[in-house]
Amino acid sequence: GWAEHIETIWLKNGKRVDSTVFKNLFYSHRILRPACYKCPYKDVMHPGDITIADYWGIDAAAPGNILAPADATALYWFTVSTVNMTYTITPIETLGVIGGGDWDNQRNLIPSDDQLLWEGDVQISGEWKIRMNGTWDMNYGGDMEAAVFNGGNFAGLEGMYHITVDFSGNRPKVTAVAK
Repeated sequence: GWAEHIETIWLKNGKRVDSTVFKNLFYSHRILRPACYKCPYKDVMHPGDITIADYWGIDAAAPGNILAPADATALYWFTVSTVNMTYTITPIETLGVIGGGDWDNQRNLIPSDDQLLWEGDVQISGEWKIRMNGTWDMNYGGDMEAAVFNGGNFAGLEGMYHITVDFSGNRPKVTAVAK
C-alpha cells in the first residue's frame, strides 16, 4: 500500500506476494536513469492532463488534486472529467447480476476481504450484466474475458451459475460456471 511502501503483486494462480524490492531499489537510486532527472512528468506542471502515479506531498504542493480514499480495503469507482476539472469517488457497496430473466432486481454477489473478487450463485435465463450499487451508472458487460464499462449484455445463459467477478487484472474478468 501507499502508507507502507509495499508493492502487492497478484499472480495468475491467485497467490498474493507483498514486496519491498521496488521501494529499496528506488530509494537506493540504482534504477534511476539520467533521463529520470529531466522527466517532464515529474512536476506538478507537466504535459499530461491526468497523472496516475505517486507524487509524495501532492496535497501540499497542489491542493485540490484527487487523493485516494484512506480505506485501502474498499473498492472505489473513480469518475474523472478532465474537461470540467471534476471528479467523484464512489465506494462500491454492492455488485451483482442484473438481467438474466430479472431486469428489476440486482442479485448481489459476495466480496472477498480485499474486494477484488466478488462471487455467488445466481439463476440466469437470458442475457445479463454486472451492475454496481444498484444503478445503471456503473455497469459492465460485453466480453466476459475483458468486461467493459457500459458494454453490451453478456451472452444469454440458462440455469444456475456460479458467477465470479475478478478485479485483480487490468480489466474485470467475469466467469460463469454452471452448477
